[in-house]
Amino acid sequence: MAQQKKRRAIDGRPLKMGKLYKQLMGEGKTGKEAVALVNSAFETKIGISTMQIYGHNYMKSRLDPETSSEQVDESDPLEIRIRVIMKQMFQEMMTTMPTATSPVYEADMPPAPETIKGKHGKKDREYEKVSITVDKSLWSRFIQERNTSRLSSGRLMDKILWEYYGRPPLSYGSKDHQD
Repeated sequence: MAQQKKRRAIDGRPLKMGKLYKQLMGEGKTGKEAVALVNSAFETKIGISTMQIYGHNYMKSRLDPETSSEQVDESDPLEIRIRVIMKQMFQEMMTTMPTATSPVYEADMPPAPETIKGKHGKKDREYEKVSITVDKSLWSRFIQERNTSRLSSGRLMDKILWEYYGRPPLSYGSKDHQD
């Protein structure tokens, strides 16, 4: 029995079975139907959970060019769907990620003030509360950057002003944090 499993793994049957299983699922077959058809085609009696693992391993091997042993089959409807979805995901990632022109990078942030122990929410910093009027399109970009970088408005403004004025010493923090 162990010898038979070893032989199957070496001859690539699990990947071939996983490929057929995924194709059948892509054609709208239920899991039970797909497993029955794959078992019939390969003369096996494999359960649905094992077949799902084979399908997962097949998909994983297709996405990893180093381990993929087969050429891309452009006539495979499942392959085409996967490529379309991957392309859409990549494009979405590229449009939502901060770019090189983005003013915020974690490594370039000024040191964060620390909370003073025993003082509910008090920070070890001196600060000014300000109200400003700015151009609407600049404010839209500020809000977009704030949301993308998940910073508070105050923290983002600290970052922008700190960078603009050449990273001066702040009202808090040690000399270790200052350039």
